[in-house]
Amino acid sequence: MPSLKKVRCYADDVTLDPLTAQQNLSVSENGKEVHYHCWTQAVADSPERFDVVCNVLGKERFTSGRHYWEVQVERKTSWYLGVVTASVGRKGKMFLQPKNGLWLLHLKEGKILKALDSPPVELSQSSGLKRVGVYVDYEEGQISFYNAEAGSHMYSFTGNTFTEELCLLLNPQAPDGVPMILSPVFQTE
Repeated sequence: MPSLKKVRCYADDVTLDPLTAQQNLSVSENGKEVHYHCWTQAVADSPERFDVVCNVLGKERFTSGRHYWEVQVERKTSWYLGVVTASVGRKGKMFLQPKNGLWLLHLKEGKILKALDSPPVELSQSSGLKRVGVYVDYEEGQISFYNAEAGSHMYSFTGNTFTEELCLLLNPQAPDGVPMILSPVFQTE
């Protein structure tokens, strides 16, 4: 797997698309933060908006090349994050597997971190996780996750053949008052 230093060279300025945000979510004006609320927002339904699952997608779509971004998850107790096909279903329940166009990590109750592969893989790096780096290599069919603070590789989904647009997905999952934030990427020596 490429080192974190190497993949940071492919940093993209990604933002969240509020038109896809489920009604319990609010996206900041700059498109960098998503908050989960116990109440629903007064927003119009549309084919783009998730109706049940508390997801929001990124505005940017990727059909080639290498891309990298970081998500601040510090103090979040539960979340999903990763990459999905832009055509992922928005209505009803979702089956969170790569064969359905979803390559995700999931933290549950601040304790159990899993890569939602087939079958899911429990990861050991949930304690103190502050920022997760997400790297996409479209041509290589690879999506990798990094502990951006520790500089370590966490998990990679490999052997994929991408034929559709890809985009980021965030799901803050719990109304814990802590947002998920798309963080600036800093190059390190």
